[in-house]
Amino acid sequence: IKLCVKLSCDDNEFSGESQGIKSEKNILKIAAAATIDAVKNAIGLDCFLIEDIQTSKIAGQEVVITAITQIKQGEECILTGSSIVVNNKIDAVIKSTLNAINRKVCLLI
Repeated sequence: IKLCVKLSCDDNEFSGESQGIKSEKNILKIAAAATIDAVKNAIGLDCFLIEDIQTSKIAGQEVVITAITQIKQGEECILTGSSIVVNNKIDAVIKSTLNAINRKVCLLI
């Protein structure tokens, strides 16, 4: 399966793609990778790696939790983000990935 994620900022659109074997768990990694690719295209830096994606329940809601590693000047920093599953898990993974990296991206641009 191949996924494309499009992000927009200040009337500019940035897209990212990723592909892999379709399975319930792997499709979430593909969505996160496509999101990271779109961010890379937006900021011109390849500094984020997907570490883990998990689902959990809190307050009766299904939640996606994403762990991303940022590599900066040879140092590694783990970032985490989360999103409640509203429409589907793929949308939640995209949002949780962006949630994990949003403060760091603001510092990079």
